[in-house]
Amino acid sequence: MKKIILALSVFALLFTSCSSDDDSGSRDPFIGNWIFFQSLENGTEVALEDCEYETTIVITSSGTFTTSLYDDDLDGGCELEFTVSGTWENLGNGQYATTTDGDTFVQEINFEGNTMSFEDVEDGVTYTDVFIRQ
Repeated sequence: MKKIILALSVFALLFTSCSSDDDSGSRDPFIGNWIFFQSLENGTEVALEDCEYETTIVITSSGTFTTSLYDDDLDGGCELEFTVSGTWENLGNGQYATTTDGDTFVQEINFEGNTMSFEDVEDGVTYTDVFIRQ
């Protein structure tokens, strides 16, 4: 669970700068409303808690994003754990830059159909988070 929160936190911090369209003038595949769908560790699916499926990322064509992370509360319901906002930029070749609180990160994002995924490697473990377009 904590690794998922860490991975999502990293994702939120990894997506920020400003721009939206690629060179062809078509809509950037990053733009949209995304909901957390799946988490993998070294290619093996990790069971998620129900509230984690409420985690969202909203990417706008004006170059901004907001990530809202949800977790279980003590009463058995879901609560908003934190929200991160910033700006994003498509750097080309699947690379995206995000800026939050003055920190800019670059991450490769993979798009397949209505899904978006990204990887983070930590201590030899590859964490993959998958989001599905709402």
